[in-house]
Amino acid sequence: MLETTTGPAAPVFLSPEMLEEPEPVRGCDECGSLARGRDAEKDDPSRRTDLNILMRRHFRKH
Repeated sequence: MLETTTGPAAPVFLSPEMLEEPEPVRGCDECGSLARGRDAEKDDPSRRTDLNILMRRHFRKH
């Protein structure tokens, strides 16, 4: 029988460039939309982080 353990996972460390907010690509409507949404979320750092992640994923399409 397989033995499983539960408990906290090891911490995740972000690289310095992941802590900076990405700049939208000029002329890209989707980048602009994500940046505007991020700027509107001044009081919600979790939502800002989510939008930054979406923007970084979107950059792969450029």
